[in-house]
Amino acid sequence: MKLTTRLWLFLGAVSIVMGSVAAWEIRAYEIARAHVGKVLPQDQELIHVGNQLAATIAAAAVVDFLLLALASYFARRWVIIPLLRIRKDLNRVSSGELNIGIRATGPLEIAETAKAADDMRRSLVDQIDRTRSIESSISAEPTLTNEVRAALATKFQRSKIHPLEVYDIYQAAEGVTSGDWWDIFSNERGHVIVQVDIQGHDAGAAIAGLQSKAVFETAVSSGIDIHRIVKAASDTLADVEAKIATAFVLEIPIDPKSPVRWISAGHPPAVVLYPDGTHKLLNPTGPMLAGFGKVWDIKQFLLEPGMRIMITSDGLLELRNSKKEFFEIEGLLAATANLSKNDGPREVIANISAAMKDFAAHDELNHWIHEDVTVVAIAREQA
Repeated sequence: MKLTTRLWLFLGAVSIVMGSVAAWEIRAYEIARAHVGKVLPQDQELIHVGNQLAATIAAAAVVDFLLLALASYFARRWVIIPLLRIRKDLNRVSSGELNIGIRATGPLEIAETAKAADDMRRSLVDQIDRTRSIESSISAEPTLTNEVRAALATKFQRSKIHPLEVYDIYQAAEGVTSGDWWDIFSNERGHVIVQVDIQGHDAGAAIAGLQSKAVFETAVSSGIDIHRIVKAASDTLADVEAKIATAFVLEIPIDPKSPVRWISAGHPPAVVLYPDGTHKLLNPTGPMLAGFGKVWDIKQFLLEPGMRIMITSDGLLELRNSKKEFFEIEGLLAATANLSKNDGPREVIANISAAMKDFAAHDELNHWIHEDVTVVAIAREQA
């Protein structure tokens, strides 16, 4: 329901209540006056006082309605109209008019929100311009492949991601450009771990990876909700040669009592390992990014001590051996089956890395080095 509709419903309800109270007071006065007139002789002074009371009640009702009208006017002027302006500007930006500024009007809180949105727009425009400017170079200069990989590589510092423990495998296919990436972005509420798998191995995939990473980094630091971030990333990818991608977004609050929230945009299932050796699959909660829909469910759970989360790209699951068998989720679970409840992300990644190489060791084409493989293991630090 729109804010304007809610406001009018609220004011209408208040008006009805106030009008009913005023009518009841006037009616009660008339009944009392008629009753008193029957038992007491006519007294001009009493009649005068009664008339004044009736006039006061009526005047109070009129003043109340005037105040409601003023409240409606100023609520629309100070809140509704500024928000409509911001929405109009945001719609223009989302439709491709990236150079349109978002007007900071209205009360301080709304103006600051508009300014934050405009700062994000400026940052995104800058990132998009920079990544688009190197598209032709990526196509023409194979030597820039390593620079693209370096730009997409995670740069988190372990000392700054308290209370998390995180380890990874990040392996790009040899000799080709890739847009796959994962990283950790932080704000005052906690940490957001993102893994994105871009379709293809060309300049467009690299540009899509760079742009999507810029969107997530800027939006998370601005404190934007993860559903809006995923939608923005999807809209961005829709403009890059119809590139599609999958993404897994995991929001872990600093407070251990607050639930972890996650979105899987068509991504391979993440796996939650429990201390007792059981597991749970975190299946997709919505479509892939770019042109397949714009609604993703947000799900949540408590990340309790001893629980470990594994997020993997399809490069690992589609790894093949000499018999053309796929690694799949079963291979991932088998690789971690012998972990103890005290083993953390470091041991998880070590086991998966060993299992991955052993699985493909007899493949004459060394197929595993021709895939983009990303695996991230996460847990809360143990006390």
